[in-house]
Amino acid sequence: MPNPKKVFWVCDLGETSYQEAFEIQKKIRHLRIAKTIPDLFFFTSHLPIFTLGKRPCEEDFLSSREEISKEEIEIFQSNRGGKITYHGPGQIVGYFIFDLRSHKLKIPQFINKIEEILILTLQDLNLEARRDAEYPGVWVHQKKIAALGLHFDRGVSIHGFSLNVNPNLEHYRHIVPCGIQGREVTSLLAENKLSQSAQIKKSILQNLQNIFSLSAEKKKANFFNLF
Repeated sequence: MPNPKKVFWVCDLGETSYQEAFEIQKKIRHLRIAKTIPDLFFFTSHLPIFTLGKRPCEEDFLSSREEISKEEIEIFQSNRGGKITYHGPGQIVGYFIFDLRSHKLKIPQFINKIEEILILTLQDLNLEARRDAEYPGVWVHQKKIAALGLHFDRGVSIHGFSLNVNPNLEHYRHIVPCGIQGREVTSLLAENKLSQSAQIKKSILQNLQNIFSLSAEKKKANFFNLF
């Protein structure tokens, strides 16, 4: 008989502030490092915010902080890799607290699997997407539809991806997204492939289970309070 698939936990937090989700991830990662819990993946979405990665990216602001503040967009220094990116309503955000050692993966292989999950999900929506040899993320034609950013500590990840479903793309005018000059962003809405978030999440979760050979165990949004 084939070995049973390992279980991972999955949770949908609904809308959270970026800072709230960041604190949850750090808390849960300590538990995963200690092997107190299995791998965990959660969905969320954020209020409008520009997050700065570890690479210098102040030059990637195209508007003043005062102008950005007038649109009620926050700015937050994160610890993920990469440069500046945007989060806001209309995105599906997925965060991975995964132990790469348990999957015998190196970081590039892990990133490749996350991209593959998103590419397959977009295929499920009849939208052809691909990787870019030079830049991480998922692309439709020459436009980025999903951004990736991760941080690792003792082999365990936090952060993950943001997939543009129907965000306010006008907010991107304030930045050079991910520090990539000359490339635009797009969304499912802009590509005329808009679907219900529940359907998209279902596809993401199924592709995640297939790609990582895992079995999902759903948890309620408040289960973090148990730790």
